[in-house]
Amino acid sequence: MVLNRYVGVVRAMVGSAASSRGTVTFKQLFGAFPTETPPSDVYDTLEKACSELGSWDEVIYSVVMAKAKDGLPGDGFFDIFKTHREVAFRRIADRAKTLDLTDEQRKQMTELERERVYAPASLK
Repeated sequence: MVLNRYVGVVRAMVGSAASSRGTVTFKQLFGAFPTETPPSDVYDTLEKACSELGSWDEVIYSVVMAKAKDGLPGDGFFDIFKTHREVAFRRIADRAKTLDLTDEQRKQMTELERERVYAPASLK
């Protein structure tokens, strides 16, 4: 469920990271919500905020999210990338399932999309 009262905060967090060519950790994202917030609501709100920043056909803003262990976005990003960047996905990973991607494939997709997000965001 999208938590509308947090969409603006998350949108600003993600937009700021994009403008500064930075990232947002999942700890930072979850810190913007009350501790009892179900993770699914946090992720739904993130998706809504990112879709308000730009169409997934143009830019996938959730690419600025970064897991602590490897600095890459979560699994949801790769599902969106596979759907909206089909040619790039197949060039990098052929017909692999998103949960079967290698670390190198995830890194290549992330770098490709981060450049797409960072370029227009830095012009604003």
